[in-house]
Amino acid sequence: MSTYTQRHHFLLDVWREEVHPEQVEWRGKVQHLPSGEAYYFRDWSTLIGHLETLLTPRADADNHNL
Repeated sequence: MSTYTQRHHFLLDVWREEVHPEQVEWRGKVQHLPSGEAYYFRDWSTLIGHLETLLTPRADADNHNL
């Protein structure tokens, strides 16, 4: 059994933005630190989708580890 654990490091920036005088929305940015790839989001489900995209192995990234 392997004890190797793959880790990913992200920078998460979240802020409140006034849309109208009485309406505030949460906004954010998630950045995958090793690659620098970043996504902006306006709701939590979009954040989760971006994280899944950033965590999906890609063939071109795998070739760098050969």
